[in-house]
Amino acid sequence: MDDAKFIFDDFAKDKPQTPFLLGHSMGGGIVASLVARKFIKPRGLVMSSPALSAKLNLLQKFQVNFGNLFLPDASFETGLPIDNISSDKEIVEKYKNDPLVHNRVTPRLGKFILDEGQKSLEAAKNWTVPTFLIVPGKDRIVDSDGAKTFYENLPKGLGTMQFYENLYHETLNEIPTEREKVYESLKVWFLEQLN
Repeated sequence: MDDAKFIFDDFAKDKPQTPFLLGHSMGGGIVASLVARKFIKPRGLVMSSPALSAKLNLLQKFQVNFGNLFLPDASFETGLPIDNISSDKEIVEKYKNDPLVHNRVTPRLGKFILDEGQKSLEAAKNWTVPTFLIVPGKDRIVDSDGAKTFYENLPKGLGTMQFYENLYHETLNEIPTEREKVYESLKVWFLEQLN
């Protein structure tokens, strides 16, 4: 959070207007949290497949809370279904072979994501930043219901949500025909904000 605020503020300091900000997945949850906590106020916010909620059973919730208390920095496999991040198989292979990608998570990070997501959902009713949500219908990485709830909580006219029933988590890295639809909707939204 501190790093993201520093980078945003540093990028914005010499600009004639406050910049827009885009966050994807966990980044979507982080930018929502930054705005919810009033650490930053971008000109507009885009969240793609934002990690604002998770579907956890009671055992998983216990594991996150217990782990955060007693083993906060222990590293565990995420168990995320990586084969379902995109319908573009080339993107999936690039993801699998990227040396900077790993499949580990700590209880501290899990608790942060859950807690901050909930705070952002609650803060949405007092939101002041124009926000565009890109929500895939086949997301197996984060719970799309979080983005839908966030949108429903926003003050009327402040948010736009584009739901793509057949897209997976990597909405900006889908097969070209589907990806172009996402980019086109982004373009339309940006042009509306600039007028």
